[in-house]
This record gives sequence, C-alpha cells and structure tokens, in this order.
Amino acid sequence: MCKAYNCDSTLNNTVMESRLLITRNISPTLKEQFTARLQQIEQLHIDWFKKRPAMFDQNKHDSLTAHIFSEQYGNTFSFIFWKYSELPEQIRKECVAAFKEIFDSQAA
Repeated sequence: MCKAYNCDSTLNNTVMESRLLITRNISPTLKEQFTARLQQIEQLHIDWFKKRPAMFDQNKHDSLTAHIFSEQYGNTFSFIFWKYSELPEQIRKECVAAFKEIFDSQAA
C-alpha cells in the first residue's frame, strides 16, 4: 500500500503541494506499468509540453520526466514532483492517481 506525505512550498507567491508517494509493493512489472502510464499522461497533454522549452538539451520540448523524480531503494519505490515544477494541477493529479492505481491495486 502506498503512503502520501504532503508538504507545502511557496513559489512565486503561490502555494504548491508537493507529494512524496512511497510504496513497498514494487516489482519490475509495476514500475514498467507506471512508466507507461506516465508516457500516456504526457501524450494526453502533449500540447502543453510542446509549448515549453526543453529542460534538457537532447529533448525537442519539455517532458513529464523533467518535472518528476522517482527512486528505488531496496524494496521501496518513491515518487515526487520537483519543487519548482510548473506542471498544471490536473497533470499532477493524473500522475498521483496513476501511482496509486498501479501500486495499490496490486497490494495483497
């Protein structure tokens, strides 16, 4: 089962919520499903990403991976948005929902 830890950070006088999601229910298959879902979310909002410059030189335009950080440590997998990410709230919600759906649905 995944847990969510919330913290508020201020950016340009706007309070933005950063969520750290953690699960111990990790497998290569689940990570692949999560990565595929993030790619689907990016494609769904591709117009937003294409309007923004690339965060990394090798990309043609901005991408979802430039706004998130995920890490596996042992059997724990965590996911968080970068503090200064400008992702719209709707895209953030879709990413969080994907994380919870994929990792919680497989919990025993």
